[in-house]
Amino acid sequence: MSDKIKKHKFQTLHCDKCRGWLKLEFKNFDEVINEIRIIVPNMPTLVCLSCGVEYQPDWTKAFIQWIIGESKKRGTKVFKGGRREEASKFRYDLCKNVNFKYDASDCKFIPGLQSGFAKDGFFTPVFFDRKVLHKYMSFDEYRVDIAGNTYGTIFHNNDEWDLSFGINRNGKVFCWLGDLEERIPQKEQQYLLSENIESDHDVASEFYAAQREAEFAELSNESKLLKERSSFEELCKNKFKFRIFDYEKEEYTILGELIRPVNWNEKGVIHIINCLTKLCIEAIDNESLKSDIMTLDGKLDLKEMRGLKLLEKWIKLRSKKLDACDIMKPFFVLYDFRIIVDHKLSNGETKKKLDFCYERLGIIENRNFETLYDKIIDGITKSYSDITNNL
Repeated sequence: MSDKIKKHKFQTLHCDKCRGWLKLEFKNFDEVINEIRIIVPNMPTLVCLSCGVEYQPDWTKAFIQWIIGESKKRGTKVFKGGRREEASKFRYDLCKNVNFKYDASDCKFIPGLQSGFAKDGFFTPVFFDRKVLHKYMSFDEYRVDIAGNTYGTIFHNNDEWDLSFGINRNGKVFCWLGDLEERIPQKEQQYLLSENIESDHDVASEFYAAQREAEFAELSNESKLLKERSSFEELCKNKFKFRIFDYEKEEYTILGELIRPVNWNEKGVIHIINCLTKLCIEAIDNESLKSDIMTLDGKLDLKEMRGLKLLEKWIKLRSKKLDACDIMKPFFVLYDFRIIVDHKLSNGETKKKLDFCYERLGIIENRNFETLYDKIIDGITKSYSDITNNL
């Protein structure tokens, strides 16, 4: 343990061993350092949820050094104590008229959140239930730009205000306390307060990486899909004046869960395939789409058509430049892939459906779930892009 505190190293929110994200936890500490036994309940600790390695925040290192110094001065061999519980309840001089729940410890102990260039406590994370996004994704006076599956920005019409947010590994939405103070009118703060929840001390996200580590890495393939989907949604809303996705179904709640699988078996892929199906297929607003199709050809009988078939018909009517069948192919493959991993099929039925999936996407070699998944993601992303760029 003494080696850990001898040499100062700038702490980041990434694990040195596996580069995984760290999370702030409060763990019981009972160790002997420099012949001093230190017992501290709820010591701030940064834990890698990927490999389990633990790190000490700078505050913890400084606290241990202080304990050793004071113990030597007093000639004691045991120290018992810890941070005061009220420290987490400290209130910053921000959003004083709206009593947001937050934990001041987050700003103090999580790397990168204390800044000499901003008001004290500015980068304190304030957490919300994912339902908070429902309003902004459902009403025309707002728009939500998705820069990644864990980074987005809410805009009010005419850019009266905007608010960037992250989505952490538990699916909680969070933003900075200082942004709430400086960018959001108090009336809107009151709405946000209604969905405000306690901190879980986890800010791992593309939002944190971009805003506190200036880490503008290339978007993941899943984030690229979301970005193109968002552009397609804006096209339908602004040019054709209808809503292509129905957020009453709460598909927005799975934003942040589009994470590339690690295990390429049915259990490993079933969650993200279900998420993709909800976002790209089940979220389609059938009634709005039918209404727009009828403005193009009022004689069509659309009673039996839903979802993907409606979208394919719409593309055919809207553009002669686009091959609607080819555009829709990866969506139909996703639909079939979902059936394969989420329904009980005989071995013969599974093989037949899988072979058909591979065939439609031109997969000849490396016929496995990983290759199929990548082709679906790339195909749907390209389809959204092609529709947006050609309409």
